[in-house]
Amino acid sequence: VGQAPALSANAPSLTTTGARLSEDPANGLVANGMVSNRSSIAQRSLVLFGVARRGGKVVAAGRGVLPQLAAGASARFEVFMVGDARGAKLQISAPPTSFG
Repeated sequence: VGQAPALSANAPSLTTTGARLSEDPANGLVANGMVSNRSSIAQRSLVLFGVARRGGKVVAAGRGVLPQLAAGASARFEVFMVGDARGAKLQISAPPTSFG
């Protein structure tokens, strides 16, 4: 309750690249790729969200967590998907969790 403090700088910039599906025998379909922290702020408990669309419809979704991603660093990620993402277009997002 009350007013939230205003951010004095731009939000940290995170990008994901190379998302591809693989099959994990224990967990099913997994989206793998790289996430890069292009900011000077380390990210803690970074949650990655995945959506798979086929024909304009969401056919699978999932999430994964990286405990930490240092400022200026990149790391491999895994997003465990629920649904059938085979042949669908993957979209992975990583909104920032730490702002200063």
